[in-house]
Amino acid sequence: MLNWFVNIHKSAFGREPDRVEPVRAHASERQIYRLWSEDRSYICIQDPKQNEFQAFIDFTKYFFSKGLPVPEIFFEDPKTNAVITSDLGDKTLLDILLSSRTANDEFPTNVEQLYSKAIQLLPKFQNVSKDFPWKSATILKFDETRM
Repeated sequence: MLNWFVNIHKSAFGREPDRVEPVRAHASERQIYRLWSEDRSYICIQDPKQNEFQAFIDFTKYFFSKGLPVPEIFFEDPKTNAVITSDLGDKTLLDILLSSRTANDEFPTNVEQLYSKAIQLLPKFQNVSKDFPWKSATILKFDETRM
């Protein structure tokens, strides 16, 4: 499988990556690797589910075009459901919260600021979503049987 990610990088950038390392997929069936090339890293994702892959591509491109903080897509291969995106780092908001906690379990100020920033972004995603071309996207239907 690792060779497959090397080949995708080569297809996108014309060379093999300098280094490849797995990234935790957080309860997903996706295969995710961080690919290092020269002084920059990229994320390569392969999703076995075509409809989820296409929804990710459609939403990410749309939100990126609206200036929202989502990864930039550099390469996509719909035949294999693979995409190479910019690398946004490996720390989640939860990681920062857990590493910033004090002995008396106070909510750290820096984490409060990050939560505030995240909450301020939510309406921006909602506002631009009203103009999203829903009919062009593969949308997963969420109903009671799937929840």
